[in-house]
Amino acid sequence: MTVTANTTRAATSKVGALIRTGVAATVAASVATMAVAAAGHLAGISLELGDAPIPVLGFGVLTAVFSLIGVIIAALLARFARRPRLTFVRTTVVARRLAA
Repeated sequence: MTVTANTTRAATSKVGALIRTGVAATVAASVATMAVAAAGHLAGISLELGDAPIPVLGFGVLTAVFSLIGVIIAALLARFARRPRLTFVRTTVVARRLAA
């Protein structure tokens, strides 16, 4: 008797759950970032870089863009990497060092 496992469905639902959670976290992070930027602006903290003001919405948009890039990387690693958590940590550490 042979037993076969259907791993495609399990992997797809796991990646789907990761994407749903990641998008929800992205929205929450963007809203929180904009709230902190708005509170800082109301408290008199300058939101200028050089001579150009940074709009409060800009903080949320950039938070969303880079968070979604992270979600995409995590989803790809969850689908294709043998050890996705370790690979994600290594990838983000290298990316951070390259950005510095």
